[in-house]
Amino acid sequence: MRRKQGTALVRNEERILSAALALLHDGTNEFHGYRLVKAFEESGTAKLAMSTVYRCLSRLESRGLLAGEWRMDPEDPTVRPVRYFHLSPEGAEMAKDASEQYDIVNSQLKLRPAK
Repeated sequence: MRRKQGTALVRNEERILSAALALLHDGTNEFHGYRLVKAFEESGTAKLAMSTVYRCLSRLESRGLLAGEWRMDPEDPTVRPVRYFHLSPEGAEMAKDASEQYDIVNSQLKLRPAK
């Protein structure tokens, strides 16, 4: 997907921010990419490839809209670390703007028809 002019987000970035906001409203303050992929699959509105999700997460983090940290499993250090993300204050504001294009009910994203 081509980047829009200026600081605008591409549609998949908007979807991810909206999903992060929906998870936040549901009480989930942080998430990882796999959780987002599953949330989109369960919603039935959009399927995003794992690689697309992680590219978007990386771009959103580099823009300061998300913050992330790597975590190891303290009980099993042989398991791969997982990167957890949460919305930054700026990301939460931008997510609210992006969410106006979506109906969010209990972490279920429904795309509104384009006008």
